[in-house]
Parts: sequence; structure tokens; C-alpha cells
Amino acid sequence: MNAKQAVMTACHHGRGLVEWMTGRHARPVHALVITPAGCIVMVRHTYVPGWHFPGGALQRGETAEAGILRELREEIGLRQ
Repeated sequence: MNAKQAVMTACHHGRGLVEWMTGRHARPVHALVITPAGCIVMVRHTYVPGWHFPGGALQRGETAEAGILRELREEIGLRQ
């Protein structure tokens, strides 16, 4: 892990700790995306090791559907 990845990982975990301490838990959304060829889409982040389903946290007042569509646009370039 390089220095940038270490900082991003620390920020990611620090955010979770602050949310836990303040009672403001992020509402996560994730998607299982399957291509027409039957492949499962996974993403790799710079701040956490491994492969993950695309997704993230809902923004204040955002529905789950709107949130996952936003995350898919951001993470895999989904166009509707």
C-alpha cells in the first residue's frame, strides 16, 4: 500500500468512526450488476483493498434508487 492509499484508507475508516460516534450512520447502497454476457461487475477502490460491488452512501434526502443510480454513474460510468 502506498502513502496515498494509506491516507485514503485512514480517512475512510475515520469517517465511519465519526458517524458511529455521532449516531449519523451512512445509509449504504450497493448493486449486483450483471452484463448481458453474464459477467458480474466489480470495482476496486484506492482506499480499501479488494474487489467490491459498486455502491456507496446515500446523500441526505436521496432515495435508494436515485442513490444507486448516482453511484453507478460515478463508479462505472453507467448511462441511462
